[in-house]
Formats: sequence, structure tokens, C-alpha cells
Amino acid sequence: MQIEGDQCRRCGSLQTEVIDRRYRKKVDRVIRRRKCLECGYKWNTVEVYAEDWERISRAGR
Repeated sequence: MQIEGDQCRRCGSLQTEVIDRRYRKKVDRVIRRRKCLECGYKWNTVEVYAEDWERISRAGR
């Protein structure tokens, strides 16, 4: 299963890896540092919990 944040934003490659993972207590989220194995581009993804996503989705209607 491929997740949206796994695709490189620069070259579109699906060949990526997580190079760092940290829990940010202040925002109650897991932040992952990812790296593209094709072009070397690095970016962050933020884990959003299902119940939070539902609340965000309903607020945007």
C-alpha cells in the first residue's frame, strides 16, 4: 500500500525511505523526515490521526 506522502514531490518516484521519525509532544503528532532514493530530495510528513481527520473534514464542508 502506497501512502500519499511516500511519493517524491520533486521527481514523483515511489522509491523513498524514512530517515528520521520524531514525536512532537507540543502538537501531539509524529513527524517523519523522508528521502527520495532516486533524486535525494528530502521532505517532512506529519501523521494525522483518523479521528482528527474526520473532525478536519467535517469542518471544511
